[in-house]
Amino acid sequence: MTRLMLHETEQASVRAIIAAEPDPEAAPPGDVVLRHLARLVGSQSSGVVLVDPGDADLTLPLGVHRVGWYPHLDHDHHGPGAEVLLVRVRRGRHLVELWMARPDPFSAREEAIVGLVAPALERLLRAHPAAAMPLSLTVQERRVLREVAVGRSNAEVAERLFIAPCTVRKHLENAYRKLGVTNRVAAVAAVGRDAELHAVERTGTFA
Repeated sequence: MTRLMLHETEQASVRAIIAAEPDPEAAPPGDVVLRHLARLVGSQSSGVVLVDPGDADLTLPLGVHRVGWYPHLDHDHHGPGAEVLLVRVRRGRHLVELWMARPDPFSAREEAIVGLVAPALERLLRAHPAAAMPLSLTVQERRVLREVAVGRSNAEVAERLFIAPCTVRKHLENAYRKLGVTNRVAAVAAVGRDAELHAVERTGTFA
């Protein structure tokens, strides 16, 4: 077990995460909590997904894990050495996964810090309504839906995302299935209902 000696700013972030309360107006676990997590572990991007157990990697138990491959992360964007620090929680019949990613591996110390605040993260993730989270939409599926939501055609989406039009169609088909819709109009309506679709991926450096 890694022995933790936290400096003052780390202690402040840990206290803030432990004291955080669910915010019904924000995506789980809340932007403030994610900013503190980014300070603690230096993640470049993060997100939350709701996963049906039938689609999940059940070799990973509940809790905190470091993984080299995560299906909801754009690994091409993050680079070949990218690693994900994952918190997996059960909520009803689903699994809720909070992931944090960066181009280089996380340390055992950083994993231990997340383990320290994991009970607070689990409480926040369980408290948020499951309906407010997308059903395992991948990063690329979310990006395609965002482009469609502003009225772009498949060809325009393909050009903006540097992918083939047939790939756009495939991403849309997968998103339709996960959102329970059959066309792009209904998908755009689902995007409008689901603020989490826009907030689920946070990218950037937090001061």
